Amino acid sequence: MQHVKISWLRRLNYSLVGVTVLLFTVHIIFNAISVSQAVKAHWGITSLILTFGVVHAIYVIISDRLTMERYPWATTFVSFLIYAFMNASIIEASGNTNVIYRLSYIVLVFLMGMIGSITPFTAVFITWLVLLLSIAGIATPTKASLTFNLAIDSLLTVAGLAGWFIFKRYYVGGGNIETEKLAGILKEEQFKSSIILESITDGVIIINPKGTIQIMNKSASDMLGWEQDEATGIDYEMLLKPAEETAAKKDDSKKTAIALSLETGKPVQKIGLFKTHTKETLYLDIVASPIVKNKDGSHDATNLSGIVAVLRDVSDARAEEHRRADFVSTASHEMRTPVAAIEGYLALALNDRVSKIDGKARGYLEKAHESTQHLGKLFQDLLTSTKAEDGRLTDHPSIIEMSSFTEKAAEDLRFTAEKKGLHMQFVMGTHEGETVNATRGASSTKVVKPLYYVHADPERLREVITNLFDNAVKYTESGTISLGLTGNAEVIQISVNDTGPGIPASDIPHLFQKFYRVDNTATRTIGGTGLGLFICAKIIEMYNGRIWVESQLGKGSTFYINLPRVSQNKLASIQADDANQNTVTPLSSEETS
Repeated sequence: MQHVKISWLRRLNYSLVGVTVLLFTVHIIFNAISVSQAVKAHWGITSLILTFGVVHAIYVIISDRLTMERYPWATTFVSFLIYAFMNASIIEASGNTNVIYRLSYIVLVFLMGMIGSITPFTAVFITWLVLLLSIAGIATPTKASLTFNLAIDSLLTVAGLAGWFIFKRYYVGGGNIETEKLAGILKEEQFKSSIILESITDGVIIINPKGTIQIMNKSASDMLGWEQDEATGIDYEMLLKPAEETAAKKDDSKKTAIALSLETGKPVQKIGLFKTHTKETLYLDIVASPIVKNKDGSHDATNLSGIVAVLRDVSDARAEEHRRADFVSTASHEMRTPVAAIEGYLALALNDRVSKIDGKARGYLEKAHESTQHLGKLFQDLLTSTKAEDGRLTDHPSIIEMSSFTEKAAEDLRFTAEKKGLHMQFVMGTHEGETVNATRGASSTKVVKPLYYVHADPERLREVITNLFDNAVKYTESGTISLGLTGNAEVIQISVNDTGPGIPASDIPHLFQKFYRVDNTATRTIGGTGLGLFICAKIIEMYNGRIWVESQLGKGSTFYINLPRVSQNKLASIQADDANQNTVTPLSSEETS
C-alpha cells in the first residue's frame, strides 16, 4: 500500500481524537447554557456519537503502542473506519444538512489517501450508493436538497481522487511502509556491524575504488595513529606509507596489498613495513579483499565497488623471526668453520700421498667424510634459507641470454647424470616450434635460436637449475633427465624433467615448504635437508617468477620455472642503467679513509 511516514499517520489519528474532545466540549457547553432543542438537533451530538468517539480514542491510544510500528496501514485503516462511522452517524443525526460536518467528512476522505486508494474510493462508493438508494426511495430520504447532496458528493469524489493522487505523487516514496521497515532493519544491521567492527582487534579499513577511506575501525585508528574522523575521506596512501616509499613506487613487487587489489580486483595478502602517523614503523600483514558488483562474485577491476583491508600488526612476530634467523645464521656460520676443518683433515687422511691407512679404516673415513660434507651442505642451506626469508640474500641481477646460459648449464651438469648411468638431453623450443637437441652424439639441425633475455642474478639461477637437476638425478634410477627451455613474448620457461618414481599428489602442495620432504622408501634412503626447493622458490620469487611441479606416480616429474622475459625496449633501458651504475666516480675522502 502507498502511504506517508508513520509519524504522519500518528498525528492524523491523534487529530481525530482531538475532534472527539471538541465534540465533548461542545456537548458540555450546550448543556450548561441550555441551548434550544433545534440547535442541538442541528449539531446532532448524541450519546451514541460520543460513545463512538470514546471507542475511537481508546483504540488510537492502545494501537499506537501495540501495532502502529509493525502494521501502520492496517492500524490507521481501522482508525479511519471507526471515525467514519462516527462522522456518518453525526451527519445523519444532524439531518444531513450541517455543512461543517459534510465538509469535515470531505477532508477525512481526502486524508484517507494517505494509506492508499482503497479507503477513499470505498468511502466515495458508499456515499454515492446511499444517495442513489435515497433517490430511488429504498433508503430514508435526507432533509437536505438533492442539489446540495449532489454538490457535496461531487466534492467528496474530487477530494478522494485528489488525496490519493497527491499523497502518492508528492509525499510517498513508493511503498513507504516497506521503505521504513528496510530503513529500520538497515539501522539495526548498521548498529550490529558497528559493534562487530569495533570489537575486532585487527584493523579494518573499507576503501572505495578511488582509494578513499570510507570506514576505519578503532583498532586501525590505534594501529596507524590516526583519528577515525580525520582518516575518513582521505586517500589510504596517507595512512599506509611504506617505509621504502621510493622503491614501492618503482617496483611492482613492492606495492602494497591494497594497491595490487585495486589494480587487479583480486584478493591479495602481503606483509610490509609501514610508517605510522606518529613516525613509528610497523610490520603489517594486510589482507585486501575486493567488494565486487557482479552477483557471480567474479573478480575484476572494472567491477570493483571497493576494498576491505584487514590489518594485523606482526612486528613482534617479525622481531622474533629475525632473532631466530640471526641465531640460525650465527650458529650455522660458526659451525661451518670447524666442519670445514674436519672435512679438510679427513680429505688429507684419505690422500695416499699424505697418509697410509688400511682398507677398513679408509672405509670408515670415507663415510665420515661424506657425513661431514652433508653437514656442511646443511649449514650452507640453513644460511641461505634464512637470508632468503628476511631479504638478505645476495643478489646482483644482470641481463642474461637464457639460450646460451641454459645450454652451458646443461653441458656442466651432463657429467652428474652420466656418472649415474642416466641419459641427459637439453631441449630448446624455437619460434618455429622446432627443437634444438643438445644430446651428445645426436645429429644436429641448424636452426635460428631465439634470444630469451631475463633480468636476474646468473649465480642464483644457476643455483636453482643445479638444485632441480641434482634432485632429478638423485631420485631417478634409470632413464633420461631433460633440461628444457622455451618461451613466448611475456615469459621464458625452464623445465627439468625426469623418469623417476614421481611425487604423490598429496605432497605436491607442500613441496616448496621449509624442511618438507616426501615420506616414502626412496626418500628415506636418500639424504637431503628439505631446504633445496624452499630456497629455489624464494630465489624465483625475487625475480617475480613462478615455480611449480607436475608429476605422476611411476611416470616421473617435471619442474617448471617461469620468469618475465625482458622486451627489447626494456633491455636497452636496463643496459643503460647498468652502464650508468658502473661508471667510475672519484671517491670522497671519507670513502678512502
